[in-house]
Amino acid sequence: MRSSLILSFILLAFAYRAPAQTSSRVHLTGSVKSKETGEAIPRASIGILGTPQGTLANSDGRFSLALDSGKTYRLRIRALGHKPDTITVTLNSSQERTILLAVEPIVGKEITVAGDASRIEARRIMHEVIRRKAEWQAKLQDFQCTAYSRWNLRSLSGEDTTVQSVLESNAQCFWKKEKGFSEILTSRMQTANFPPEMNAFSVGDIVNFYDNRIAFNDFSFVGPVADDAFDSYDYDLIGTGTLNGASVYQIAVQPNLLAEAFDGTLWIDQTDYTIAYLDLSPSKAVKLGPIKDLHLQQTFELFDNNYYLPVDCRTNLSIKFQMPLVPQFKLELLSVLQNFSVNKGVSDTLFGSNRHRVAPRADSVDTLAWASQRAVPLAADEIKAYHTIDSTVSEARKDSSSGFSIFDILSFIDIPRYSQVEGWRFGLSKSITPVESFPLTLSGGVAYGLADKQWKYFAGLHQGILWTTKTNRLIQGDLSGGLTSKVVTKPIVLLAIDAKYFFDLSTLRSAYSSIENTIASVFDNSADLGYFYEKGFLAGLELTPNAGTSASLEYRHSQIWNAGTLQLIDTTNKKFRLGALTLGANKEIAIGKLNLNGSGEWEVSSNALASDYAYSLIQLQLSFKKRLGALGEAELTGRYSTLLAGALPFWHSLFFETRDAFFSKPSYFRGLDPFEFRGNRLWSLHLEHNFYDLPTQLLGIHFLDQFDLHWLFHAGIGQIEMIGARNFASATTADRPYSEIGMGIGNIFNILQIEGTWRLTHRRESNFYPTLSMQLSF
Repeated sequence: MRSSLILSFILLAFAYRAPAQTSSRVHLTGSVKSKETGEAIPRASIGILGTPQGTLANSDGRFSLALDSGKTYRLRIRALGHKPDTITVTLNSSQERTILLAVEPIVGKEITVAGDASRIEARRIMHEVIRRKAEWQAKLQDFQCTAYSRWNLRSLSGEDTTVQSVLESNAQCFWKKEKGFSEILTSRMQTANFPPEMNAFSVGDIVNFYDNRIAFNDFSFVGPVADDAFDSYDYDLIGTGTLNGASVYQIAVQPNLLAEAFDGTLWIDQTDYTIAYLDLSPSKAVKLGPIKDLHLQQTFELFDNNYYLPVDCRTNLSIKFQMPLVPQFKLELLSVLQNFSVNKGVSDTLFGSNRHRVAPRADSVDTLAWASQRAVPLAADEIKAYHTIDSTVSEARKDSSSGFSIFDILSFIDIPRYSQVEGWRFGLSKSITPVESFPLTLSGGVAYGLADKQWKYFAGLHQGILWTTKTNRLIQGDLSGGLTSKVVTKPIVLLAIDAKYFFDLSTLRSAYSSIENTIASVFDNSADLGYFYEKGFLAGLELTPNAGTSASLEYRHSQIWNAGTLQLIDTTNKKFRLGALTLGANKEIAIGKLNLNGSGEWEVSSNALASDYAYSLIQLQLSFKKRLGALGEAELTGRYSTLLAGALPFWHSLFFETRDAFFSKPSYFRGLDPFEFRGNRLWSLHLEHNFYDLPTQLLGIHFLDQFDLHWLFHAGIGQIEMIGARNFASATTADRPYSEIGMGIGNIFNILQIEGTWRLTHRRESNFYPTLSMQLSF
């Protein structure tokens, strides 16, 4: 699951802070309410006229503002859907005040026009917005600001929500053209179930919807007022009215079908053609895995009579998995940016490799002092969460034991598995690293088959001989008992030795895991998966210069003989020697939205390598994967394997990776029986296209949106041939290539994929094959 990455990214992308206040100040606190109904108005802004300072009301309408004692201030109070008001205050001591705002609909006049007139007018307005943006953005060189950020993680159960954690921070932020963004966290506070070290980002990067491109995860959104926005958006004028006392146009933003863009509404000031407010969500072309209902809101204000910068940013999203019993979470982020200083000069030294630094005393602020620094007061459920979570975590840590637990025992137990030869197999295994900073891993295990009454075992080691080190922070625990962190020095191995001594039951079914084979065998006990016993050792070198590149050199020496009644090798119990040297390499490359993966392997066996066989074999694979916007994602995989010299052992022959009567694998053939075609030369080409929810969107079947299903198409063609002397009876496709097409539905509960496949050649009693596969797909 990618949840930790998602949370880290969200923290990186959306968060902010407010300035520290001194204890000598007095506080104006209170509530903003509707004059007509008396109900609280959430998100009202309270600004100090003539300064870049202010605050926001929380979701309960509560606010708190620190002011100098004895001075007179004029405060401007604004809220969406209400008429703004200005009040004058002079405080000699802290006061509580209720502020009432009159209702004012955001859209005061609906636009009713014929034909495309509303779109023509909207395009005129947006052309003017983009033109004026270019003028003032060209003059923006740098800025500094302070930022207050807070995010809440809530669990959802029906209509009930529970705050699971709260993280807050204050930061000093810096931006410079051509350099980007950096920040220094000056203070932070969080519920006790999160260690301070996880509260490591405030703003991360300012998400400014005036930018041409907005990065999110691995997507690059076209901004709604980008210079080339008309290539990705249509606009429609849907109303006019007032917003925070200003006359505005209400513009509907409609992305093109294939665009990685936003969908929603812009409120454009009629006087200066600037964005006053926006409410946007990613378009249908953007798939963010378990992130659902992503909703972004942003308010802009004018600084130095030239520059429009974001001051209030809100992000709401759900983290929703379709898997049963897995709860849904909601993440709420609010960001307040203020005290902007524009074009005053920012030092280049602030933009080093670490752009998210934490001040030495950031964790030294106590609870009472923090209340004076909080730009937005906590809501009632957030206050309760701080008290409940902190007390719960304290008790959990007090009751925790460092003794041996049942979970320590379970970590040794292998998942039971089943095969026609072993019956049920039960085993224990363990892998340990004695010293975290030294790259040595020892492993071992033992297993027993109830049917064949054979003990299997292995012992191995992985020893780095060339490595570098990296300091990481290890997070442990859970939200209920509190997360803890510690700094660990972890080796990054560049070159390592692998060695293993083993006796086990092996199978030709290399594409499938033991769990998948177990389920297939239980459902279809007659499935011939080609098992044989193998005893021996392997030793080799592994080179991993970077995350996308690897190479290996391995020598394997073993004895191979029949398993049970399958007689895969010989009618006797003769043991055959196999000694083989294998050289392999793998490379991954990302070019924009195109991901390439190439791998190759050369294997040689001979009498000189203590083998009963002499052959040379090469196997190559190249795959291309590309995201195509709303059209989904396509993957094309090509394979080629051929015998270069000698003759392959019977159990070493080439075959299509196929279904095993129950499962299918993406990028493999689905409609074949195991080992239906075998030989010593193989080529295949396979295309798989994931349309995501495009078919149901085009058909207007929107009730399926909640299930987040993936609609798939696949097609494959390949050929198996026998070259040279034939040393065993085998069916090949040498007369014509095998081909098939199929369709399916994936991402069922984030696990299952159901497909139907039709054979186009080499037809049998049935040309249609339903199959099931299992893979986590977020």
